[in-house]
Amino acid sequence: MLLAVFVFIILANVVSDNLDSYINNMFIPFSRTWIAPDERRVVTSLEIVLFGLSLVFGQLLGASWLVWFPDDFFGLALFNAVTFALSLYFLKKIKFDDTVKSVMPTNQHFSVSDFLKKMKAAYDYMHKQHALQTMWVMTSLKLVYVSYYLILTVAMVVDANLRFGNFAQTLVVLQAVMTLGLFVGSFLRFNWLEKLSYEQLMMMQFLCLILATLNCFYRGPLLIVLVIMLATTIISGYLSPKFTTDLV
Repeated sequence: MLLAVFVFIILANVVSDNLDSYINNMFIPFSRTWIAPDERRVVTSLEIVLFGLSLVFGQLLGASWLVWFPDDFFGLALFNAVTFALSLYFLKKIKFDDTVKSVMPTNQHFSVSDFLKKMKAAYDYMHKQHALQTMWVMTSLKLVYVSYYLILTVAMVVDANLRFGNFAQTLVVLQAVMTLGLFVGSFLRFNWLEKLSYEQLMMMQFLCLILATLNCFYRGPLLIVLVIMLATTIISGYLSPKFTTDLV
């Protein structure tokens, strides 16, 4: 694949993820109406961990599909679409309480114009609350993270110091370390992290990625990268539930 095509696919994926994240965040106030305020952070942490697990198992299923059915990308895309349809079906089966029904009646038809008006109202409200700045910084940090992951992937291909065994085994180890960091950061509470602001936490993540990138350029051992990525994902797993809860 041409490098330009690969970079375009990565950027398209980032744009898609950010649009999806923005729309989901707009619906958070509705979905949280039946959750007690003191339980929101725990619920958000659980959601993030379950989402991380779905990504891991989804990658395993996707890789297994291509092993069983080589070059059957249409079948893989169809399988992916079916799983999304099933998840949407079960979400629609969830019974909302009276508060949610009064906010969003089940017999109300979807209106594109009304949806856009509500999106704009939510955007204006968040702008007045100075929450948008933090969201844009988090989006920028995600772009940096994706860029670093691309650099690390290329570095693991060309440099034996950045591999444990072959390339596939190294990716499994890296994914396991990042998943562990996500679990630890989401469920454990660190008193010293509670004292830091969002900007300080994001700066810590940014510095970790810079250190990991420098390690790649100077051909350092993969163990250093894994330790840094563990710290980065712990901070990320800690930051996301806290920010989402405060945003609600």
